[in-house]
Amino acid sequence: MATRSTRAAVLDETSGRERSFFLILLMIAVPASAAIRLVNIVSPLLERHGFRQTQTAFTVWCDLTSGFTLFHPMTPVFGPPWQVPFECPLFQICAAAFAKLTGFEVDLACRLTALAFFYLSALALYSLVRGQISDKRAAAFVILAYLFSPFTIVWSRASLIEYAALFFALAYVDLLLRWLQTPGKAILLLGAIVAGALGSLTKITTMATVVPAIFLCSLPLLALTWRGRASNRMKLYIIGLWLMALAIPLFVGQAWVWHADAIKSQFPMGRVLVSTAPLLTQWNYGTLAQRAHLANWGVIFGRISLYIFTLGFIAAPVLAVARIPFIDRREAIFVLSMVGGVLLPICLFFNLYLIHDYYLSAVSAAACTLLGLGLHQLWLMLSKWAQWRATQRAWILALMIVFLGGQYPGAVRAADYLRPSFTIRYDHPICQMGDILDRTTPADEVVILTGFGDWDPSILYYAKRRGLLVWKREPALETIRLSRFPSATVLCAVPDPELLDMWAHRQLIEQGSSMQVWHVWDYRGG
Repeated sequence: MATRSTRAAVLDETSGRERSFFLILLMIAVPASAAIRLVNIVSPLLERHGFRQTQTAFTVWCDLTSGFTLFHPMTPVFGPPWQVPFECPLFQICAAAFAKLTGFEVDLACRLTALAFFYLSALALYSLVRGQISDKRAAAFVILAYLFSPFTIVWSRASLIEYAALFFALAYVDLLLRWLQTPGKAILLLGAIVAGALGSLTKITTMATVVPAIFLCSLPLLALTWRGRASNRMKLYIIGLWLMALAIPLFVGQAWVWHADAIKSQFPMGRVLVSTAPLLTQWNYGTLAQRAHLANWGVIFGRISLYIFTLGFIAAPVLAVARIPFIDRREAIFVLSMVGGVLLPICLFFNLYLIHDYYLSAVSAAACTLLGLGLHQLWLMLSKWAQWRATQRAWILALMIVFLGGQYPGAVRAADYLRPSFTIRYDHPICQMGDILDRTTPADEVVILTGFGDWDPSILYYAKRRGLLVWKREPALETIRLSRFPSATVLCAVPDPELLDMWAHRQLIEQGSSMQVWHVWDYRGG
């Protein structure tokens, strides 16, 4: 008995030292990861996917200059009524409030607001993993993977709503599962419903990443409740509350879609972008032909392997999944739900993930969970090295060789991915063009961009001018006919005499190798 007590005391002491070690490690890792992200934080929103970053920031700028509005967010890129709502502008209002409070420029305010939501998402992920994995040290590995993944370093500091939506999604599933474990705590249920509703409003496509966890992890808890001693009425009451917690966020998200469609249907360019329009439907979901092309899957999972896992650690998530048959049933279900959290959003919104790498932000928490759990398993294997037989040691050594062999090429690819974020400067041509337009045109001048091909409000944003992107030609020309702009500044990436002829007078202001800048006035139709 004395020997057993002594062993237990030694184990408790060792476990306590290890918990303290990992706690200290996280306390160091959080500010260290923040220091990395703050490098070149004062920079234009053009390092990657500038069209999406500046579109988000444009709404923030409008909030600051025209007044805060939740239900009618201004994004003046497609002509009157200067609105093109997609997601509810919760992130934008937070960024605008932060800019107003601090006096920071919009670019910096958006980046710092995004960073704040990223660290909130890390906190929610830490809570979720601690609640589902019995070894609390595993959560530390997950958060370390999440904080230092090259992908999250790049996109956590971008002017995007992604990590705000992911924070709400992770908080939603964590609070819901904790409520199912203790149904008497109504505050957990209320918090879950609020977080789920805010997540659906912020970006409903991100919520897909927690759907597997909601169902796979909830159902065993509901089954346990059903087999419990409570009355059948109480059991049905709990199940009904759970269903309500699923339904309310869905309804709130759909209600916003209906509201946004009602606004967009009021003007020509908006009608192209309502949720039921064929263009937007195909853009969001993609086609079966895309999914049937294996190279497309290679593109998406290549990004996950290179930038979320990095080549040096790609064996870790494989190890986490391979260990499923040998771990506790509840933990195995959680690991499977993280696999589903990566796969389901990609399968649903295939084109979005194929075209835009930043969409992987939605699955980055689930992917980093698999990475962290795999690293935790490797650490456990190494810590028990003396207990393994020769064949088991050989497998561990082979795994370590895979890890070490991928470090250099993984670091090179990660550095290439990180470089634009830390080298972009305000001498960028788009910033210079915006500055010229800001100085040479009246504040109320409408700027029309034609021939640029892509939907990109970057020039309009840095010029701080309302405008019209001739992204879809016929609806754009119809917008001009309806608006009858008395005068405008027209930027032509390619000559566009048909559009210029809609005004009686025009003057060439600047002629470059890739652009013409015209001033037009006296609208006459066309």
